[in-house]
This record gives sequence, structure tokens and C-alpha cells, in this order.
Amino acid sequence: MANTRHPTSSALAASLALLTACTAPARVEPTPQAAPTRVEPVEAPRPPAPAPAWAQHARIESNAGAYVVHVDPPPSALPDNEAFELRVWVARADAPSELARNVALAVDASMPEHGHGMNRTPKITRSESGEFLVQGMLFHMTGRWELYFDVTSGALTERAQADVVLE
Repeated sequence: MANTRHPTSSALAASLALLTACTAPARVEPTPQAAPTRVEPVEAPRPPAPAPAWAQHARIESNAGAYVVHVDPPPSALPDNEAFELRVWVARADAPSELARNVALAVDASMPEHGHGMNRTPKITRSESGEFLVQGMLFHMTGRWELYFDVTSGALTERAQADVVLE
């Protein structure tokens, strides 16, 4: 008898081949590994430096904005017809927590409505720390005074001023 193939045996053989191919282990491609990320240490933010003690006193900005004058006692607490002294600190507006070193200070006051100033010329001294001490101030009458702080650096003078009303 001749060896004849049955048509279904070919189909069966093809199905078996396909089944074998489907059940063969799949080839797994390795996933590329990313380079390890380098983590740089981060410094904790520094707390802001505390303001210097003198910066807690009354603050008067100069008219052109280059300086900040701090004064103790505050202008609102100055006496009428009684001698007083002031402690004054001058800082540059662009460095408000540092005292301005190369400046001179003149202090005066006037009563614009009366057309006169003080009867005294104050004495001003500067300590090594940069604080100015103004002695011999006297507002000899009630009314509105303008208190002037003239800050000079080189050939430029800039004024800070405050109103003082004595009743």
C-alpha cells in the first residue's frame, strides 16, 4: 500500500507546530537601566539674622531714601521745655542691619510756623560702635517742631526729619 497522507494529518501537524511555537518561552529583552541619580545634599535654610538691637528704635527714612535713622527716645516721647539727649544710629537703606561708617551727623530742630529754631546747639559725639550721642537738646516751647537729622557722606548731605508736637 502506498504511503498516502490524509489531508487532516497535514492540518494537524501545522496546528501542533503552531501550538508548540505559542507555548515556547518568550524571549525577554532586558530593560535598560537608568544611571543612578546622584542626590546632592541640600543645606537647610539659615534663619534670618536677628535685627540689631538699635534697629528696634524709632525709624526715620531720609528724604531721598539713601539712609535710615534710628533714634531713642522716639520723637513722640520728647519733653517740652526740658533738656534731653538722643541716641542715634544711621544705616544705609541698602544695608539696613549695618551701621553706616563713613558718615557725619548733624542734629537740629525748628518751629516752621514761628520761624525759629532751638536756643541751644547740641553736642554730638560718636562711639566706636557707631552710635551717635546727641546732648543738650531743648524744645523751649509747645507747638509743632521739626526734628532734623542731616547725614553727610563726602560732599552729599541727606536729611531725615520727624514732626514733634508738644502740647
